[in-house]
Order: sequence, then C-alpha cells, then structure tokens
Amino acid sequence: MKTSVGERKVGISALKHQGAPKFNLHPER
Repeated sequence: MKTSVGERKVGISALKHQGAPKFNLHPER
C-alpha cells in the first residue's frame, strides 16, 4: 500500500468529484 503525493491528490479529487466526504477524510483507504 504505497501512496504517492500525486496519487493521493488525484484520489482525493476523484473521490470529491464522486461525492464521498468520508473518503476525503481517509485518502489512504
């Protein structure tokens, strides 16, 4: 489970776009 800063940013953006605030708080999930 390795998450790079870029990947994390993209993941947060994607999850945010989908409308998942609970995931925004836990981007490492």
